Amino acid sequence: MSVPGNRGESSCDSALLSRRRVVIGLAIPGLWARTGWPPENTRRLVEAYNSRPLGRAGFRRVSVRLENDGQVTRTYSVVNVWAPRDSGLATLYFLTEPIELRGTAYLQMERANRDPDVHLFLPTAKRPVRIAAGLLSEGLLGSDFAYLDLMWMLPGSRRYSGLKGGDCDGALALHLSSDPGAPDDLQEKQQLYFSRDQPFLLGMDGSPIGRGERRRFRVLGWRDISGTRTASEMTMEAGASRRTRIALETVRLGLSAETATLLTPEQLPRIGRALDSGWPR
Repeated sequence: MSVPGNRGESSCDSALLSRRRVVIGLAIPGLWARTGWPPENTRRLVEAYNSRPLGRAGFRRVSVRLENDGQVTRTYSVVNVWAPRDSGLATLYFLTEPIELRGTAYLQMERANRDPDVHLFLPTAKRPVRIAAGLLSEGLLGSDFAYLDLMWMLPGSRRYSGLKGGDCDGALALHLSSDPGAPDDLQEKQQLYFSRDQPFLLGMDGSPIGRGERRRFRVLGWRDISGTRTASEMTMEAGASRRTRIALETVRLGLSAETATLLTPEQLPRIGRALDSGWPR
């Protein structure tokens, strides 16, 4: 299917997206190739998005803020480390605050056209546990971001269709529909919005298939740095009153390839000591 080039063929229907270019920040995903985009059909979009060069290892510290009816109910500080590994990408999320949850971590391993493999480690446990595929749509840390929302690649278990051109709050965008590959009342139908100039996710509107609430994800600001487009702030809204905000605090790119040696399930209990010793470098 060819991609229409005129604006206004479809609308993101959101006033949340702001094209502010601010501090380098968090991305879902984060490192983008500039060639072969925009794609000419749905299959090529998925292939380009999932096979783009992801660069070398990196480190980020982000803040997470949960809100209900405009009131902040909980905050977290999270360290995020990623590196290429085993023909895919390994990504770590490690809680540093609040102190009573420090050490809680999960590790996701992604490969193109396959579902991710996710392991969770709790400080009170002796070893990490693998998260069942059916639970990857569950919310993280009481937020409305699910495991699948933080993946770098489009999950292979979902179906994609309906690629068309349009806009997202005035910004040129590509629209793509996404449906679960199998019946699942925990999942949702999604409308994804991509930037027209490179594979960068601008937002998502999710409609529940069974139980659940409508969700709305938006990138609120981004910046291009040395060929890397990354968001500085993003939100996920659910229902009429809940919102989760994620914002970058620090970032380091181009780390050593040795960073990947600790990004395995077996190493999760040692990550806290490694971070205290200055890892990753």
